[in-house]
Amino acid sequence: MAQKHFLGLEDLSLLKKNKIGTMQNQLNLFFHINLLGSYVLSINSIFALPILNLNVATTQKSYVMWPDNEDKNLFYFAPNFLKIGGRTNKYFGYLKTRIGGKRAVIITSLLKTEHYDATLEEAKDILLKENPKAKFASIPFIASRVEFNEDMKPFILSNDCNNVAGQAIDNVPCSFTLNKQGVRTFRDYWYEGGVTPFHFYYTISGIIKGATSADDKLSELEFAIVVNFGGKATKDNDSLRNPFFIDDFYYTH
Repeated sequence: MAQKHFLGLEDLSLLKKNKIGTMQNQLNLFFHINLLGSYVLSINSIFALPILNLNVATTQKSYVMWPDNEDKNLFYFAPNFLKIGGRTNKYFGYLKTRIGGKRAVIITSLLKTEHYDATLEEAKDILLKENPKAKFASIPFIASRVEFNEDMKPFILSNDCNNVAGQAIDNVPCSFTLNKQGVRTFRDYWYEGGVTPFHFYYTISGIIKGATSADDKLSELEFAIVVNFGGKATKDNDSLRNPFFIDDFYYTH
């Protein structure tokens, strides 16, 4: 199964006043507060169920589109990849700390789901010609998780990118902690706009249609897409050169 979500940085002074579990849990709390409004807006779509064995993509280049089990005019599409949502602290944070007396950095981010616009619009156009009332929504995740590539794992102290209870929104919270070697390897690389790829796995829930309605059953499917971590969001990002420092006293491992 999949699990994951992420966070944001707003008022860092509150982090020192409210010691809530681990530092990453504190950061996650702030990110989820930022996302709460979006969750409320999207909660209705979480209860909708796509028909997983009836994808309606009609050309080789088109998106996979799943019809809704109840609304014949509603179709779901999936993201192609993720990237950091923007350049501000809301989307990317770089926090220096020490763990066990050793230098480390907590990376916080909001990852934005992205789509290849040309083929998505092509798929929508095909369905709109067949059904002028067709409407479209991003597929809601029930869970998600991140897997770092083997060459990146030696630099990761901890990973807080697995989210229980998915989403039907555009931003996916993800934070992880780099060891000293990871800091040396990635800080300048990201500052120069370098991109570090890793994988995002998400699970969706839906209906598998049978020969009759009595044969219908609930099912889950897991998919994997690439996370392009870095690029424009980290290039010349000031937090990589002037990071906020959190000392041992405020970090409970």
